[in-house]
Amino acid sequence: MRTVFSVLITYIIFLIFGAAACAAIVMLFYGCLNFVVGQPLNLFSASSFLFGLKVGIPVIAMVLPMFMFFSLIRHSHKNKIAGSICICILSLGTWIGLMPLFYTYYDTYVKSAQPQSNHLSSGYFRKSQDKIYYFTYVAPDGKVDGLAIPENLEMNEDFSTYEILNGSRIEMPDADYFSDILVKQTIDVPVVLNQAINDFAILTSAGIRAHKAGFIQYLLFCLIIVALLSCCSLLTFSQWRLINVLLVFVGTTITVKLNAICFGRIYYGSSWVNFIYDINTKLYEAGAGFGLVEQPVFLYINLVIIVVFALMGIINKAVSKTKPQEDD
Repeated sequence: MRTVFSVLITYIIFLIFGAAACAAIVMLFYGCLNFVVGQPLNLFSASSFLFGLKVGIPVIAMVLPMFMFFSLIRHSHKNKIAGSICICILSLGTWIGLMPLFYTYYDTYVKSAQPQSNHLSSGYFRKSQDKIYYFTYVAPDGKVDGLAIPENLEMNEDFSTYEILNGSRIEMPDADYFSDILVKQTIDVPVVLNQAINDFAILTSAGIRAHKAGFIQYLLFCLIIVALLSCCSLLTFSQWRLINVLLVFVGTTITVKLNAICFGRIYYGSSWVNFIYDINTKLYEAGAGFGLVEQPVFLYINLVIIVVFALMGIINKAVSKTKPQEDD
C-alpha cells in the first residue's frame, strides 16, 4: 500500500510540474521565434504558455512511465508488481480519461499561439543564402533600405557587384520560423535533441488528429501507450539495476521512434524507412486498419513490441526460477 501511495503522489506531482516546465520551455522558444535583434525581448506570453500545455502534457504523459519505472528500479524496497500496476492504471487513465477532456477544453476555449513575423531591425549584418544584407533603414511596412553584398566577394571587385536596396522587400528563407535569422544562427539545437523534439511533435499531432477523428480511433492510438507501459516487464530483467534502467530507456526510445516513423512520413522520407510505408500501404489496401486508421502498420508494430517485451519478462522469470534448481 505504501508503494501505491508513493507512486500515486509522485505521478501527479511529475505530471503537473513536468507539463508546466514543458509549457514554459515552449513559451520561451516562441519568444525566441518572435525576437528580432535590436528590439525588446518578450519571453512571457499567456497564449504561448497555454499552447505549451497542449504540447507539454502529451509529451510528459508519454515519457512519465519511463521515469516512474526508473524510480521503481532505483528503490529496491518498493513492490515492483504493485508499483507497475499503479503506473499502468494512472497512465491509461491520463490518456483515456484526462487527455480527451483537455483537448476538448483547449480547442473550445483557448486560442493557439502562432509565431509572429516581425520586421527586421537596421544596423546589423545578416547572411542568408549567398548574400550578406545590411539595412540602414526599415520602414513600418517592412520595406528596407541598405545593401546586399555577395558572400564570395573578392577584394578587387568594384561596387557594381553590390545591390542597392531602396524600399525593397527582402525574404530570408533560411530563417524558417524565426523572425530574425541572427537568432536562428545563435540557437544551435543538438541533432539528437532535435530528433527527439520532432518525434514527440509527430506523435502529439497524431494524437490530436486521432481525438478529432473519434473515440475509437483515439483508443487505437492509445495502443502506443500500452506499448510504452509494456517496458514494465524489464524492471527486474537483470540483477544490475543500471542494466534494467538501460533496457527500459532503450525500449521506450525504440517504441517512440518506430511510431514517429509510422506517422511522420513527410519528415522521415528517406529510403531506409520506405519499406515501412510499403507495408502500411499493403495493410491499408487489405483492410487491416478496419477502416478506422490511415496508418494500420502502427497497430501491428505496437502489438509486436508488447509481445516481445512480455516474452522477455516471462522468459527471464522462468530462467531465474530454474537457476536455483540447477545449482542444487
